[in-house]
Amino acid sequence: MQPTLLAVLALAPVALGQGQFQASPASLSSSPGSDALPFSLGTGTRWQQVHADLIGPPRLLRSLRLRRDELPFPLPASGASSIDIEVLVGEGDFLTAGADFTANFLTAPVQVVPPGPLALPDWTSVVGPVGSFDLVVPFAVPFAYSGQNALVVEVRILNDTQQTTHLADAFAESDQQLPELDLGQGCSGGLLPLRLSASLGTGWAPPLQPLIRLELQALFAPAGLPAFFLVGTTNNSLFVPGLCTLLVPSLDLVVPAVTQSIGPITVTQAPTTVLPFVPATVGLQLFAQAGAIDTAQPGLPFVLSQGQRLTVAAQGPQPLPILRLDGDLVQPAASSFRLGGLVLEVEF
Repeated sequence: MQPTLLAVLALAPVALGQGQFQASPASLSSSPGSDALPFSLGTGTRWQQVHADLIGPPRLLRSLRLRRDELPFPLPASGASSIDIEVLVGEGDFLTAGADFTANFLTAPVQVVPPGPLALPDWTSVVGPVGSFDLVVPFAVPFAYSGQNALVVEVRILNDTQQTTHLADAFAESDQQLPELDLGQGCSGGLLPLRLSASLGTGWAPPLQPLIRLELQALFAPAGLPAFFLVGTTNNSLFVPGLCTLLVPSLDLVVPAVTQSIGPITVTQAPTTVLPFVPATVGLQLFAQAGAIDTAQPGLPFVLSQGQRLTVAAQGPQPLPILRLDGDLVQPAASSFRLGGLVLEVEF
């Protein structure tokens, strides 16, 4: 047995008597996170989190705890109930972690909670700014955490037929953005003038890859007709005879888009464009404009939005070293893999 594990076992009686707790991330121990995630996504699902911020002294972990999100309204479906779960805990490497659940464990994980029922607390009332960590998952088998590697926690939902909605406090990493600037006016292709809502963010991809993220969305495009986004590095603001408004960006990139109707409103979106971030790009500008085919226009059969100027922001601080995976039990790879996750508290 490694000396670190011997030290953990030697300290076990003291830890059992003291009942110490450590929040992850520690900065959110008494303040709410920026996100909310359900404890359960239904029967046959699982989630895994990798916590490198807990690296430190060896500890004998006895439970993990979560707290409810600071909702301003009640959730009728989140009353006291019971679901069946299984919990695995092990150690991993934050810098090499990926979307494969099993591969994130450096060694075979410990089944700290065998398959069985877990009592969920009553979260039906409205809560204040920060609640207590009262969703407790006690370990049937304590985990001897060496503290030398990231802690990996995997919760498997074996039976949740009622689709219990216990929204727990969580956090998400946000991109750095500079305000966009509208250029010109959009023209109408239906209910209201076509409206572009673009964003250019500087952020991180897991585990610590800096990137630039371009999001393109527009409202009020004609329903059922092809749509697109125009992106360029220059503001041309050209008057083109027959177009309903100025053509703002240089035509460096044409991005196909999909338009969906939500009642009387149409939403047009393109897949997120991700580019590597380099410091030399800070301050560079992109110009974007939404467009769609519209045979009802009196001139050329296109409708265009206003243009927008987007500016690359400086890179923010490194994200907290916590990763989140979501998926199901029959697939080895996660359907979602990102920075952030549930705010946890471990007992030792």
